[in-house]
Amino acid sequence: MDLKKMETGAARQAQRKSNADIESLHEEYHQRVSALERKVYALMRERDALRREQNKRSDSTALLKEKDEIITQVMAEGRQLYHWCEELSKKQAVQESTIRKLRAQIEENKVENSKKDKAATEKLLQETKDSTKRALYDCIECIQGRKIAS
Repeated sequence: MDLKKMETGAARQAQRKSNADIESLHEEYHQRVSALERKVYALMRERDALRREQNKRSDSTALLKEKDEIITQVMAEGRQLYHWCEELSKKQAVQESTIRKLRAQIEENKVENSKKDKAATEKLLQETKDSTKRALYDCIECIQGRKIAS
């Protein structure tokens, strides 16, 4: 029974830790995506403004190129983040599958242990009945042997 509690407790603890890890990774992902979106939006506005001013200023070309490079880098980081998110989703699916399997295994163990406990109880009951019958028959024989001897 203690083993069942330990297995159940360990499964629950693993599930809580797994859920907490997943939640923190999801939160981090959302924060990073939001920050990247803000950066991209700001950089795109800035790039557009620079393009409008390009006709007025000849030296803005270098600055525009720099902003385009930054946008490219941010977009590349966004793609990396997207791939990281896909990997996270796959890991989460694996963990959820493992949790389901562990829960099913715990249920199977409960059923097996119940069957074993029932069989052991029935065996003990039968042994007790048999030993009680033997003791009763011994007492009867003892009493009958005294009557015959008298």
